[in-house]
Amino acid sequence: MIKVFKLTRRHVEKCDLKNEKLNQVKVFSTTTGHGSVGKIDFLECVMEIDEEKLKDIISRSCEYAKFKIGNVFKYGEVEIFPEHIKKLECLADSEFKNLLMSLNEGFIVLRKVD
Repeated sequence: MIKVFKLTRRHVEKCDLKNEKLNQVKVFSTTTGHGSVGKIDFLECVMEIDEEKLKDIISRSCEYAKFKIGNVFKYGEVEIFPEHIKKLECLADSEFKNLLMSLNEGFIVLRKVD
């Protein structure tokens, strides 16, 4: 099963705490797995796709789509940003393509789950 997550909200912490221990906790909790201090992304699962169905969609698509989307089977997770969307217009027609084409900001994450 492939779950499709979409950024629904982003929290950016802009204030510094006066207490150094609390500041360290904030820095740790907002950087673990996020890559930058003070940012937390809230993702919502907006679609689930059977692996075979996604493989079929990919097989009927251009080379870039096969590479970009197909990496979910290789790495377990793929991020798709608005700059990728233009290159994915060649994706085979599907509800999945419609979701991708609606992305104007933020990002989408494809995650393989067992």
